Amino acid sequence: MTSRAHGIFLQSMVVAVLAVMMPAGAAFAQDVDGTLKKIKASGTFTLGYRESSPPFSFTGPDKRPAGYSIDLCLQVAAAVQKSLALSDLKLSWVPVTPESRIEAVKRGTVDIECGSTTASLSRQEQVDFSLMTFVDGGGLLVTRESNLRTVGDLAGKRVAVASGTTTERALADFLKAEFISAQTVSVKDHGEGLAALQDGKVDAYASDRGILVGLAVTAPTPSDSRCRAWRSPTSRTPSWCAGTTRPSGCS
Repeated sequence: MTSRAHGIFLQSMVVAVLAVMMPAGAAFAQDVDGTLKKIKASGTFTLGYRESSPPFSFTGPDKRPAGYSIDLCLQVAAAVQKSLALSDLKLSWVPVTPESRIEAVKRGTVDIECGSTTASLSRQEQVDFSLMTFVDGGGLLVTRESNLRTVGDLAGKRVAVASGTTTERALADFLKAEFISAQTVSVKDHGEGLAALQDGKVDAYASDRGILVGLAVTAPTPSDSRCRAWRSPTSRTPSWCAGTTRPSGCS
């Protein structure tokens, strides 16, 4: 993507996010309502982030949120501050998990979620989404020493997957369609899934391929380099970066 195209994309996404934060007919920095009214009154923009979802959203070496989705949300924050004519805007970062992220946005615990969330139809009934920020497909993470080479090798194996993710359903559908009897093990998040794989508690970890590569690359110890992404047609769904509470009146 050229710098000009990247700039146009960022501008379009920021406008889209601001639009879903504000009910129809409201004017920027004047007759604001909903999420923007809350932000203007408090002077604080609360952003949800994932602690272990590289390269999109994770805790960096400096213990601060980092990643592609974080960078996008920082652009949104700058636009919100400008649109509301605020001389100062405090950013409050709140960690969320696959299971808590949608509810956090829905309840207003966070104003926006900056992670790797797929815009499924059921989720769109609860929150609004930005423009699409990336597209990915499902895969498995295994160790280099693993003998998993084909789909059939999953029979009788333990496959971890994060609860509350679209991968959880996609994996179950895939195993059923392929008549593969594998044990699925639910974990809290990607960090827990990677740890289970490294400790030998599971034979593979299922998630989006981009995240699996990010986990392998950013693993904290040298032994983690044994992990590699193994492609599997578990899913191919558009994933989105940020959600905001649905304005009142939206169906």
